[in-house]
Amino acid sequence: MEFATSETPEWFLPTITSILEQKLETPKMTELKFVLSEEAANHNMQLLSRYENSINKFMMANPGSIISPGSEFRPANILEPLLMHHHNWPTIKKILQNGSDWPLYQITNEDRIDKNNEFITRGNHKSAKKYKSEYIKIILSEVNQGWMIPLPLTYINSLHHGELAPVGIDNKVWSELPDGSRKIKFRLTHDQSFEKMKGTSVNSRVITENLNTLVYGGCLTRLINYIVDLRYRHPGIAILGGKSDFKAAYRRVTLHGDIAEKCAIMLDNFSLPSTRLTFGGSPCPYHFCLFSEMTADLANDLLHCPSWDPRLLFSPHADKLPEPVIDSEEEFASAKSLDIMIPPDDMGKIDIFIDDGLAITIDKNDNKFRAVQSLLLAMHILCRPVDHNDPIPREDCLSLSKLAEEGQLAEKFTILGWNINTRTLTISLPDKKFKTWSKDLEQIINKRKVSFSMLESTLGRLNHAATACPIMRYFLGRIRSILTAWDVAKKTKKVERYLSSQVLEDIKLWREDFLPKIHEGLSLNLIAFRRPSFLCWSDACPEGLGGFDHLGYAWRMAIPFEFRKAVAMKNNCLEFIATLITVWQAILMKRATREDCFLSQGDNTSAVGWLHKANIDPDKNLPLFLATRKFAQVLLHSNTCLYSQHIPGISNVVADSLSRKFELNDEDLTYFVHSSPITRVYLH
Repeated sequence: MEFATSETPEWFLPTITSILEQKLETPKMTELKFVLSEEAANHNMQLLSRYENSINKFMMANPGSIISPGSEFRPANILEPLLMHHHNWPTIKKILQNGSDWPLYQITNEDRIDKNNEFITRGNHKSAKKYKSEYIKIILSEVNQGWMIPLPLTYINSLHHGELAPVGIDNKVWSELPDGSRKIKFRLTHDQSFEKMKGTSVNSRVITENLNTLVYGGCLTRLINYIVDLRYRHPGIAILGGKSDFKAAYRRVTLHGDIAEKCAIMLDNFSLPSTRLTFGGSPCPYHFCLFSEMTADLANDLLHCPSWDPRLLFSPHADKLPEPVIDSEEEFASAKSLDIMIPPDDMGKIDIFIDDGLAITIDKNDNKFRAVQSLLLAMHILCRPVDHNDPIPREDCLSLSKLAEEGQLAEKFTILGWNINTRTLTISLPDKKFKTWSKDLEQIINKRKVSFSMLESTLGRLNHAATACPIMRYFLGRIRSILTAWDVAKKTKKVERYLSSQVLEDIKLWREDFLPKIHEGLSLNLIAFRRPSFLCWSDACPEGLGGFDHLGYAWRMAIPFEFRKAVAMKNNCLEFIATLITVWQAILMKRATREDCFLSQGDNTSAVGWLHKANIDPDKNLPLFLATRKFAQVLLHSNTCLYSQHIPGISNVVADSLSRKFELNDEDLTYFVHSSPITRVYLH
């Protein structure tokens, strides 16, 4: 088998060496004062007034400063010889030279001022007032690093594009201390979606079709499929994974001056425009994704460059990488065949989810010395190193603390909130998440009611949990519909609503079946894009149900005559139940085994679709929802997975016969199936 190789151009490594050898100018301090004081705010106001009350005009008139676009990266003209052929380079170059500029619909100056005055009167969200001391600490840190410009609050209306947005403080995040204990981590939430006047918030005016494509959303899926493919091709070689993070990722990308004015928050008598990407602006993930993707692609190019020697060309932080760890006691789990073609690649793969850089490779040749190092070097090439002459406090773009904790290549590692074990080929929910989430679900079940914020948080958690078992997303639709229909005016209040019995049943399914299973660990074979290993067909009508599998086993069940009228209008649901029985009996009879992948085929589009999604009212079709819960439990506890496929009715003649021809006994029906010309064609 041929392995994927990259034809590295001759200029690649010399160009990198040239970039690293070029002397960089230290950014200059600006006349702006980054101190949270009335004196500094008034000074900054007077300074900007000389530039027609425009942050952008001030930035353009003072190039090469700490708030100039691209100050956290090497200059565009230095990087261009290396990156000019990358599809994202034109946009990245523009951001490095002019700042992150967002495509927005404009509002009138009158609406802008009215909105600002309304927010000044209203103030920040309650959480920012409740945890004000923490809020002040966060603001002081941001201001001291030049990430926010202190100005008088009333001056916001004089800035050409000045717009306020309220902030809150999230105290639901926990950080782990070295001794294993945890403490609350307070985070600033910049609510750029909040609005009283409809259509005036910054996020509501973003022209999303003008933004670049987000690619990091499929990061975990890509890595899981790559791991399974590696194990399938190398059943007896260890697969290693490690992680490196950008430090304060969004704060590395400077905003265009006009956008900075639109990203202002308030604290007492101060307005604070942000000079860097915010954590509330909807275009921010799209723009930082450009840098994430560039970093990953550069790291992959290094990893696949045969002449790159990490002992000669490396990041200054390479010596901080812990030694790789390989567990040789457990047996290697077997991988199943994928149904997609992944170009064979034994060099390794680098991927990034926002600020988390992830490396996967097999323990072959010197891969374990190259994988994470390629990621560190890529970040070092793109980012401006810390300069002891920097006029304002600044940390390295690489998170050195996380590098020590998570940079170690190992067969057991944590990525994107999941524990991965490549030796056993499993993914599992960490203990702390399992315990916290289970406790919260138990509380909802016992109270039978919930607040909007609690239900919204629960939905986010469960959606994350469904990453390990996509069929779980089936049971999020009813929760999501409640949030969508919730009275907008009462979202921020502590109003609790009683949940319907069916929604509570869904939550019980999560609490009792789903979360324990993914905490225990699910095989990556059940998540990867598998080649089906067990084929089955089914059909139903008001007369009966039936199905069969590729091994030649069949079943059928006649519906008693007195019930046929009751089910006459429920054929879609009957078709779904027929699919369930076909799969279930194959599992019960042990024809289907652990980690089998079912391909269920039927001629009813609704039933086939319902195997993965059902946007209907449970009160109108309760039997369907009872069946779906049972189906999920059957698949989960048998460690199998399911695909579905619609086929034309003419191709489903065997299952049709099983669900209809009850006038024939089993022997006669078998003869009919094998003797009928049309069934002989499809049985072949």
